[in-house]
Amino acid sequence: MEQRPSSLIFLAHLINPSLHRVLLDEVPLSERSAHEEFEQQYAEFYRQFVVKTMNTDSDRVSVVAIVLASAVEGVVHDAARRDQLGADDIKVELQRLIMAYLQS
Repeated sequence: MEQRPSSLIFLAHLINPSLHRVLLDEVPLSERSAHEEFEQQYAEFYRQFVVKTMNTDSDRVSVVAIVLASAVEGVVHDAARRDQLGADDIKVELQRLIMAYLQS
């Protein structure tokens, strides 16, 4: 069974939730931006997901991908801070949020 992107994002953050919480709270944003290659791959992942899901490669795709990535990141990071990354109800609601946005 194919995993949904939001499930994959949660899985990636669940590798070491305690470390993730510390990094979110302690590492300055300027230090996080030092990983340009990862950031590019991350942005491309979202862009391809939007293209596939919306079945288009219009000019809107880049902006939609940025907004979607920011929304997902906010939910996932907030869940990490509250030690709720494993909560199925949050995953389900995040999937609903993603699909509602992409179908609008």
